[in-house]
Amino acid sequence: MRDWFWERVARCETPAAFVALQGLGLEGANLDHCPRVAAQFRAAGDEAGAQILERVQEDEIGHVAFAAHWFEQFTGAPLEYGRWRASLPTPLTPALMQGRPLALAARARAGMDEDFLAQLAAEPPIDPRRRT
Repeated sequence: MRDWFWERVARCETPAAFVALQGLGLEGANLDHCPRVAAQFRAAGDEAGAQILERVQEDEIGHVAFAAHWFEQFTGAPLEYGRWRASLPTPLTPALMQGRPLALAARARAGMDEDFLAQLAAEPPIDPRRRT
């Protein structure tokens, strides 16, 4: 899986494609995963681990905001879901760039508007154990 994924990263032919994948996609997904995993750590009695993940999420908000800014600069247009989706290297899709539940407040703080978030929420998630 790792080589398969990194082959796609190497296909980011423009700076906009790279920030679409790395900053808006992968780091955007971290916004969703951090609270869920922090809750699991907390439930297991690992408060320190939970707090670290909460700090990671705060840090990721800045990374995603940075990517949103540069995506807009590189494309010459506001961040828009369809433009972002089209910028991801094939066969990667927004289904891979999310966790459930979506961290809507964190994503909004990072610069994703309500329309963007509604379209992302409508994207069916995939089973990460299944490669197609």
